[in-house]
Amino acid sequence: MDEKKISKTCSSCGKVVKGQFIKALGGKYHVECFKCIDCKKPCGKKFFPCTENGVTKPLCEYDYFKRKGLICAKCGGAIRGPNIKALNKKYHLDHFTCTVCEVAFQSNDPYYEHDGKIYCQTHYSELFSRRCLGCQTPLFKQHKENKENIDPQEQWHPECYKIYKAWNVKVALEKEISKDSVKPGDFKAELKKQRIVLEKINKIWTILSSFEESSAECMGYILSAIHSYKNYSENDSYSLDLKGLEQAGNYVCHIDVLFSSIDEIETKLKKFNDRTGLQHTREPKLLIRRIINFFSLLININNLSKQHTTHKLLNLVTSLAHTLKVLIRYALNGALKLENEYNDKSALDSFLSNFLIIEKMQSKLSQELRSSTEYHNRSEYCPCCRKSVEEECIKFDNDCRWHTYCFCCQICRKEMYASYHEEARIDPVTKTLYCKRCSPRNTVTGFVCVTQLEQFTFLLKIALKELFIHNK
Repeated sequence: MDEKKISKTCSSCGKVVKGQFIKALGGKYHVECFKCIDCKKPCGKKFFPCTENGVTKPLCEYDYFKRKGLICAKCGGAIRGPNIKALNKKYHLDHFTCTVCEVAFQSNDPYYEHDGKIYCQTHYSELFSRRCLGCQTPLFKQHKENKENIDPQEQWHPECYKIYKAWNVKVALEKEISKDSVKPGDFKAELKKQRIVLEKINKIWTILSSFEESSAECMGYILSAIHSYKNYSENDSYSLDLKGLEQAGNYVCHIDVLFSSIDEIETKLKKFNDRTGLQHTREPKLLIRRIINFFSLLININNLSKQHTTHKLLNLVTSLAHTLKVLIRYALNGALKLENEYNDKSALDSFLSNFLIIEKMQSKLSQELRSSTEYHNRSEYCPCCRKSVEEECIKFDNDCRWHTYCFCCQICRKEMYASYHEEARIDPVTKTLYCKRCSPRNTVTGFVCVTQLEQFTFLLKIALKELFIHNK
């Protein structure tokens, strides 16, 4: 056969090659016959040789890089340089982006997958992520299913769940998770906001649960000491040891801190013409009465049988724990209301910081009690009507306290409660009240308004002092 004829034959179809042709891989090909062995499309402009079973055939650029696993999952183009591997796929560096906002991920940026598509944290949380039933922020890692709820979809951050179980409060920090201040795809800003929320929630749980535990430890020590004594000394007289008295004082400091915190929240809410009603609910008064009854029982413990003592003490301590829990819930809700509804960013931190000074208060109260030698109860009673003062009142030098309705001039009977700081005067010797117009020369001012919760704490400290002196 003629050699020239052979040289003009297509290496693929065997037919004679006329006109344009491709010379490659040791042969000649019709343009339309020079095809990629994988996709069967002409690849004369750019091809890569591939040898199979001793025969070299062409591959188009796409299928060549596809065989090497170097095709970008987003653009379908070949990857010739650095790339990102994720979800068993590879991407050009600038093609590894959020499906929604198209913002490219930087190194170490978090990304999330749903149905084979990639999302930044912002858009994944908006579109797909379950949110904590407590704080309403997305659940990406740790979560706790609420096994007791009939809805299996309910999930929580661990601390959010603990707070809800302990005080029936859902800590939704709305201002902290506002989407308005986070631009789409701004991962760092989103992460920072969520971190702030979770740090605050952890702080709430850590401080308030420690507060409850330490208050329970105070009562636990007293109960344990009494129980041990009654088991061995039924007929002997009993009195609290020094540590027991200190634990009673420590418990009073817990109540003082909580009531002060409630007053602070109430004062802030008044600026917005709002009230929680925390100061005047039945729980604070109930709590104080139960604590005073508890102290009274400790004073008269030798007059009670072992069985009667144990039963009464346990009932009192149980009711105290429940009432304390209710008040914590009210106070926490008040602080959250300030933060969420009135944008008081310092409200929650200020509320929680109050609980960190208990040890200092305990030390101060302990020194005061140790120096007490006698019990004075005259400051419990209003100098005008001689009745016990158990609500908000007016005080002077912590020595005298008046009912608001008794706070009037002893000459003209003018009521001065509404303007006590301007009108009221007092004779420091006789403790007689005067208005500004009727007051003699030797009178002075210096009155202070006392909230109901402050007065409750004051009465509680008087009961504690009586307990302390009785057991000295």
